[in-house]
Amino acid sequence: MSLPRSRQGGFVLVLTLWILAIMTVGAAFFASRIESAVDLARQSQLNVRGLIDLADTLSPEVAQAVETVAARALEQLEAWAAKSC
Repeated sequence: MSLPRSRQGGFVLVLTLWILAIMTVGAAFFASRIESAVDLARQSQLNVRGLIDLADTLSPEVAQAVETVAARALEQLEAWAAKSC
């Protein structure tokens, strides 16, 4: 005994709506995680640039050491950002 045609169509509609709702929740979660990662990357980049600016005010030896560390951190951050996007 099969269900009437209108009953089957209602089931497909409800199933489709549930699938769309689940996909929407998943997309919202993914978007919030990406937004957090981008914000963290921006803040890290600002921190590194601040270190580079600080290096300009220090003695040449200390400035070179800070600038080297900051440049490596910036390269790693840019590589990570390139992989993430």
